[in-house]
Amino acid sequence: MKAGSHFVECFSYTWLRPCLISIIKPNNMHYHMIAEAETPDLHSVIGRGRGRNYHIDKDLLESTIYKFV
Repeated sequence: MKAGSHFVECFSYTWLRPCLISIIKPNNMHYHMIAEAETPDLHSVIGRGRGRNYHIDKDLLESTIYKFV
């Protein structure tokens, strides 16, 4: 990605760990972080790790993208 690019990283409620922030900052990119909108039943996600499906609120994603489009 070139300088000035925007990067949107989405996270599960159980895994909020920005992975690419160390790459984004030195390359003058813009970073946006979104977490899933609903808190899942924790008993249903234990042991499933980062591989489970999760849902990002559509309005939140659109408003994040709208900020830089």
